[in-house]
Amino acid sequence: MTLVEAEAEAGRGVTGRAFGWINLIHGDHSNRRAHDLQRRAVAAHEALGARLPAAYAGMRRGSLLWLGSPAETAALIDRKAAAGADVRPAELAEIERLEPRLRDAPALAAFSPSDMAVDAAGLSQALADGAEALGAVFRRGDTVRSIRLAGDKVTGVETEAGRLEANCVVIAAGPGTASLLEPLGIDIALEIFTGEAAPPRMRRPLYFPYRR
Repeated sequence: MTLVEAEAEAGRGVTGRAFGWINLIHGDHSNRRAHDLQRRAVAAHEALGARLPAAYAGMRRGSLLWLGSPAETAALIDRKAAAGADVRPAELAEIERLEPRLRDAPALAAFSPSDMAVDAAGLSQALADGAEALGAVFRRGDTVRSIRLAGDKVTGVETEAGRLEANCVVIAAGPGTASLLEPLGIDIALEIFTGEAAPPRMRRPLYFPYRR
């Protein structure tokens, strides 16, 4: 396995500005395949946390999500619970207990105790270090410019340092993902949520409508 990283260390791009939200609460739960992927991702992080406890030391548990009105939020909770998500209602008193620094707390929110927020940059570097220790090649300071194909089969990538042969390519390029896939005729719906790199003020991720 070869990891190509544009920066000197892993997780220093958009990953380093993300709040590391690993969740079941957000997304389209009517899409069973996508929901199953979310479930497996959360379970994988639980298992990985047992093997790399230092990388998950700062993990924050649970998340709160609410919409424009309590009725909308209640309907959302019902939909997600019906789809099998680990979500339950949290009313004002509990929300204020969970997030005492939150101003203008909503009357109702969806609370997902299984969700987690990790130090995304630290976890990325821990995974890269672990892969390198197991024999992976870590090419720092190199940038992938394009994906190479032979017909409809992936054969590798072109980087700034030259061609790299491969029979499987995993793209983890943040906002650069779309530009790598566009020449292949693949259009993806990519949402990137980023926050400040400063230490978090809240105890867990919050997702709610933005108001000016």
